[in-house]
Amino acid sequence: MLTNPAFWAGVVFAGALVAFLAYTVSKGQNLNRAQQNIIKFLAAICAGAAAAFISGSAIFDASWTGPAGKVAISGTSGVALFFVVFFFFDRTNDPDDGVEFDIPENCNFRQALDQAAQLTGGVTLDYTSLTPAELAQPLAAGHITSRTFPEFFEAFQLRTKQVNSIRRYKVTETNNLFRFVIT
Repeated sequence: MLTNPAFWAGVVFAGALVAFLAYTVSKGQNLNRAQQNIIKFLAAICAGAAAAFISGSAIFDASWTGPAGKVAISGTSGVALFFVVFFFFDRTNDPDDGVEFDIPENCNFRQALDQAAQLTGGVTLDYTSLTPAELAQPLAAGHITSRTFPEFFEAFQLRTKQVNSIRRYKVTETNNLFRFVIT
């Protein structure tokens, strides 16, 4: 096996896959969806080629007789690994479907909420259930990401510099109006 050139070709492809993915993770921080799809396809090709060269033979082999005749399916680990990587690579939240915001330095709760509301398409916030002291709480600078607007606005309560300085609340949405309800 160690003298088989196909095995070493598979090892090279596996090494290339690891190096390629390590490079893209470290350098490709702000990739758009098309670039992510290209990386996914190239990773699947490398994984499939590595597995095909290393195994070299059919691993999956099935046949049965049905009403239309005999049916046979056969495949190598390379084909199987290609499809596994292609279909299951990057099962994370799609940024196009999410909400993101960077909390600036020296910003209080109310300022951050208002800035986020403006950047997210001018939604209306009703935070009258919160006290002026709660709205004035300073927030730690950082990045907030969420899948939905209510979850996004709820995440702000976890970014206060002083723990539990804002009462727990839920955010409800009605026609682009987000109401903060104390729980």
